[in-house]
Amino acid sequence: MEIELKYLLNNKEQADEIMNSEFVSAITIPGTERTLDMDALYFDTEDLDLSAERISYRIRLEGDAYVATVKEKGQVDAGMHRRVEVNVDLPEGAPHDAADLELFAGTDVYDDLKRAAKGKQLVLISEMKFTRKLKLINTGKSISEISADSGFMQTGDKTAPIMEMEIELKEGDEADMAAAGEIIRKMFGLKEGNESKFKRALDLMEK
Repeated sequence: MEIELKYLLNNKEQADEIMNSEFVSAITIPGTERTLDMDALYFDTEDLDLSAERISYRIRLEGDAYVATVKEKGQVDAGMHRRVEVNVDLPEGAPHDAADLELFAGTDVYDDLKRAAKGKQLVLISEMKFTRKLKLINTGKSISEISADSGFMQTGDKTAPIMEMEIELKEGDEADMAAAGEIIRKMFGLKEGNESKFKRALDLMEK
């Protein structure tokens, strides 16, 4: 189960401002800071059957490794996202630009994924390229990953910016993590992000 807070940045500069702020620096676990270039491909059937069942299928380059991810059964409340998430490392040499349902055989999401796809081929819906700055923070009763993303998404011939911050609970108390997120939200005047990146990409198709 993935549990994370999502906030919308007001501008690209806020990514560094938040990550280097006195509050975040004080609770940062030393040596956990990283910067990753992300290239994410999102797939669905041409009829968007997965999306209709609130399932997303993503293949993403994370640093130098490709990871396939399926998320489903999501719930959102005031920027807090809860979703079933299963990640599978792609075998070396496997194509990263084509979705393979069988990668998830034997996982908790496989049956739902197969049923939702209805035997149809998955096609590329959207590509997202962004830089992620991340670190682990210890807020007293929980350890979380805080990250700031800056880049863009492309769906068909339409593009939109990606400027958001996430705090993902890794272990410990959810309320403790949420309290830290609320401090950051108020400090920087952030808006709660109630839509996933993929939902924004789907909305872009209709504009």
